[in-house]
Parts: sequence; structure tokens; C-alpha cells
Amino acid sequence: MRPKTTPTNEHLARIADIVRIGNRAARAAQEANRKRGIPNWYSLSDRLVSDAGEIVYLKRAPA
Repeated sequence: MRPKTTPTNEHLARIADIVRIGNRAARAAQEANRKRGIPNWYSLSDRLVSDAGEIVYLKRAPA
């Protein structure tokens, strides 16, 4: 097993950059969908919710 290491500030800065790029891309895609009239869907507490006001309740499969 590999020993646990603490990420360096350089690693943390790179991770933050990657997350920032991903968030910008997601927001741009969501805005493009809105302009085209395509609803964006999100999962909140086992519910699918769209920004168009629709809600779909999800059923969990039995274990």
C-alpha cells in the first residue's frame, strides 16, 4: 500500500484550475441549452428537477 501524501500547493492550484475550467464549461453549456429551449436537468435528493419547472421522482431499485 502506498503511503499517504499531502497534496502540495502546486497540486491544489492545478486542481482548482481544472475545477474552474469545468464549471465555466458547464455554465456555458447550460446557457446554450436555455437559448435553444432545452431544459437543464439536475438530481436533487433522489429527484430529477429541470430548470423548466418539471420534477421527476426516482425510485430506488431494491437491494
